[in-house]
Amino acid sequence: MAVIEGMEGLEVNIVIDGVTAKEYDCAAGDEPEYEPSKFDLRHEVNGNPLTTNRKSRVVKYIEAKAGAAFKFQIKQSNDFKSPAGHHIAHQIIIDDNIRMSLHHHPGNQPFQHESRACIDGTIASGWMLREFRFQALDIADGDQFSSKEVIEQLKHAKCFGRLNVNFFLMKASNMVLHQTALRPSDSGEISRISEKALKGKAVDCKASLRDGQRSGPPSAYKPENIFDDPKKRPFAVFEFQYRTKDGLVKEGILPTPDRVDAMDEAELRRIVREKLQQEGGTAIERPIVIKEENQGVKRESASLSDRDFKARGYKARRLASGRFEVDLTDD
Repeated sequence: MAVIEGMEGLEVNIVIDGVTAKEYDCAAGDEPEYEPSKFDLRHEVNGNPLTTNRKSRVVKYIEAKAGAAFKFQIKQSNDFKSPAGHHIAHQIIIDDNIRMSLHHHPGNQPFQHESRACIDGTIASGWMLREFRFQALDIADGDQFSSKEVIEQLKHAKCFGRLNVNFFLMKASNMVLHQTALRPSDSGEISRISEKALKGKAVDCKASLRDGQRSGPPSAYKPENIFDDPKKRPFAVFEFQYRTKDGLVKEGILPTPDRVDAMDEAELRRIVREKLQQEGGTAIERPIVIKEENQGVKRESASLSDRDFKARGYKARRLASGRFEVDLTDD
C-alpha cells in the first residue's frame, strides 16, 4: 500500500485482476521532480505541519498487464486527522486523460472507496458503465509518422503510464444538480504511437475504457466543489507509474532476469548435452538424482529423472532459491 510519511491512516492501492499490485520504489535519483508550490501546505495533518521540507506526494511503480482490469482502493482510518472543520475529497486521474469527478468524504472518520469504472455517455445516447483496463501500445518506427503527428503524440505520450489520486481540503457546501458524464480527451483513441514520442520512456501500454454495459445516469446531486485552497491545490498526491514487467526492467526498477533462472528443464538439458559434446564425451540416457537443498535438509527428487548426462556422473542439484546448479567437474 502507498502511504505518505506523516499522513498515516490515508492509503491508496491499485488492484489488478483482483490482486493488489506490488509496489516498487523509483530507481535512485529518478523520482519525478517535487514542486512544493503545487501543493496546499497551509495546514497540519495528523498534527504535522505541511511544509516544503516534507513531501506531500508518494510515487510508486507497479506492473501492468495488457488486457487486465484494474481498480483503485482508497482507505482512510481513524489514524488520519484532517484539519479541524474540513472534509476532504479525492479525484482519480488516469493518464491525465480520464478525470473522474471529485468524491467527497469526512475528514476525521473511517472511509473506504473503490473505483473500477466510470459512466460515459449523454442523455441522448444513453449511459454506459465502462471498466478501467490496461491496453497494449503498438510502438512503431518514427519514420512511419509525419512530424506533425509525432508532435501531437508527444503531448499525450508524456502522460501515459501514470495513475494519480489527488486529495483536497474542502469547505462545507450544499448539494447541487450535477449530471455530466466522463468525457475522455482524444488521447484515449491513441493505440499506435511513434517510438520518438515516448522519448526513451519504457511505456508499452496505456489505460483505456472497456466497452461495458448499459447503466443508469450518473448521480444527479453531488456536493458543490468549494475548495479550501483558493488555488485548488491538493494537499496529498498518490502517484503510480505503471509499466509491463519488461518496461520495469528497462527502466531499472526490476533487475535483469538471470538467464539460468529463466531456463526451463528442456533448455537446461540441451545446454548440458552440448557441454558434454564439446568435451568429447558420449552422453547416455540414465536417470539422475537431484539433491534439493532447502533449509539444510536434502531430499531426493524424481522430477527430472530423464536427463542426458555423461556416464562419468555429472550431478545437478536444485538450490533453495529454486535455481539449478550443474556440476561438470570430474570428481
